[in-house]
Amino acid sequence: MRVLFCSEHFPKAREYTAEVLPPGMDVVSCRQEDFREKARDADVIVPFMFRITREVMEGSRVKLINQYGAGLEGVDIEAATELKIFVANIPSHDTGNALSVAEHAIFLALSLFRKPREMERSLREMKIGFPIGETLWGKTCLIYGFGNIGKCLAERLRPFQTKILGVRRSPLTDGEKKLLDGWGTPADLKEMMKEVDLLFVCAPLTDETRDSIDEAVIGSSGKGFSLVNVSRGGVVKYSALLDGLREGKVKGAGLDVFWEEPFPPDDPLLAHPAVVATPHVGGVTEISYRTMAERLARNILRVRDGLPPENWVNPF
Repeated sequence: MRVLFCSEHFPKAREYTAEVLPPGMDVVSCRQEDFREKARDADVIVPFMFRITREVMEGSRVKLINQYGAGLEGVDIEAATELKIFVANIPSHDTGNALSVAEHAIFLALSLFRKPREMERSLREMKIGFPIGETLWGKTCLIYGFGNIGKCLAERLRPFQTKILGVRRSPLTDGEKKLLDGWGTPADLKEMMKEVDLLFVCAPLTDETRDSIDEAVIGSSGKGFSLVNVSRGGVVKYSALLDGLREGKVKGAGLDVFWEEPFPPDDPLLAHPAVVATPHVGGVTEISYRTMAERLARNILRVRDGLPPENWVNPF
């Protein structure tokens, strides 16, 4: 079987998967410009950020499309179902992925408050005792998207003695409510933003969430706030964030995900002094990637043996 990783980025995903598959499996990666040609001979496609369209599927022998993670927004699931192609993902709750992303979200938040760019400048200029920073302690934090990552984040924010609010479209369980000091639905977001110091964006990218952190949401904060995005770039409206930073409504932005990836290094957002950016590494940890490689390999072997994959999202 040929397993195609649709990116030459995230190299450890392919490396770790190849390690746990039996000999004889052909595990390859491709560049964007070679994707259509390489997909024709693939039995398994791991999409990452690539769009897997009906045209791609019809022109290939693919049997399984399995994301290395949870997000399937780039896959035409309806077409895959019609073509009897399995589509599966790897939920984050028990792989180490959710806790890895949650830890990285806190790293970004702490970076915004402690100003590492200014620290580096002070070191170069041989200054000590500058800059003055802020604490995460005592802040009001809102987690937009209270799924697996959001819940892991809430658990890790509690020792900082923060006030934790959560927003989710579906009802919360009693156990989930215990992790929060307040909660609401997307309809409540603007009202809740009035007291928020730090907004964590953890919602998946869907038609409903695309550009949902927009001018109206940003403008609803009376005192200004900092933002951390560890979900998908498109959940936040680009122009609204850039304008918010320039106008001081957004005090700082910690970004691990972007509107296109790789993100242009000369984009004005990255040049803003209040932005801390990382190259989509929130879930890229040893525990997360090793576990997801094992899950992916298990699904590949199940499909090879005529069985449906685990976490199959399009039963037919």
